[in-house]
Amino acid sequence: MKFKTLAVLFSDLEATPKRLEMIDILSTFFGNIKMNKNFKDLDKIIYLLQGQLVSNIKQFPKIGLAEKMIIEALSLNSGI
Repeated sequence: MKFKTLAVLFSDLEATPKRLEMIDILSTFFGNIKMNKNFKDLDKIIYLLQGQLVSNIKQFPKIGLAEKMIIEALSLNSGI
C-alpha cells in the first residue's frame, strides 16, 4: 500500500471529531482493501490505528510491579 493512501486516511480521521464519521471513513477504507485484496500491510495499519508499532505480544515484557513499589525499592536502596 502506498504511504500517501495511509496519510490521507489519517488526515481524514484527524479532521473529523465525530465518531460515526470516523467509523464510516474506516469502513470505506477497509472495504477498499477487501475489494482490492491488498491484505499485505493490514496488520501494520491496524497497529498504527491503535497507536502501536507492534502487537502487545511482541512488545517488551512488563515487570508487573506497581510504580510506588519501585519508588520505595529505589529509596530504600539509595538511602534517599
